[in-house]
Amino acid sequence: MKPKKTYSKIYSELATLLQPKSYYNQLDEATVVKVRFRINASNEIVVLETNTDNDELNAFIMESLNYKRLSTNELSNDTDYIFDISFQS
Repeated sequence: MKPKKTYSKIYSELATLLQPKSYYNQLDEATVVKVRFRINASNEIVVLETNTDNDELNAFIMESLNYKRLSTNELSNDTDYIFDISFQS
């Protein structure tokens, strides 16, 4: 049985890309958002959907991740991935 991948490099890159900007409003409470995306042929993130009802948070995720290039090759092209992303209040 293969060990489950931790994707530690990916989580690190996602955390860097999702650093809040100064204009971003604080959340009322900590939340975890499932973000479904795939990697295109240019090794860029294409966000397919999130499970948040918060329009501002959804827009922030889309702006921060869509078409940003990853430096790591941990993920395969044209495969959907779901990552749980924690946001602190």
